[in-house]
Amino acid sequence: MATGLVNHFVAMAGNNAWSNHRLLSACKTLTPAEFTEKRTGFFPSLRATLNHILWVDIYYIDALHRDPTVLKRYDDPPPDFPDAHQLYEAQRKSDRRLVDFCERQTDASLAEGALQKSVGADMLVTSLRAAIDAAMPAAIPDRSDAAVPTSVS
Repeated sequence: MATGLVNHFVAMAGNNAWSNHRLLSACKTLTPAEFTEKRTGFFPSLRATLNHILWVDIYYIDALHRDPTVLKRYDDPPPDFPDAHQLYEAQRKSDRRLVDFCERQTDASLAEGALQKSVGADMLVTSLRAAIDAAMPAAIPDRSDAAVPTSVS
């Protein structure tokens, strides 16, 4: 049965998907050269920024699913989709996995342990609730770094 906290996580996952949709829809209007153009920011291009967002999402979602290989993949390079159209489809699949995962949760499952690697530590054991809390806002600063002006609805 969905509780207030479960509903909150479902809403956050939906907002995450909507934010990715808006940003990648705007990027789909760019030429390949504009998408890969060197720019000022933490990552050298929109392509690098948005591939990084997808990689972090996949990492967190795999950790939430308790994938036993996830900690070994922490330092793997991000995917490198060459254009926003291909990246959009991969991100939509990832976003759907997160929404579906959140929809299946209960108060009891949110209290269960989850494994997550953190900077400077081999692994951090935390509650599933805390892991979801960490996963949701992870892409916000990266999306802000992309800062693509858009009129996409």
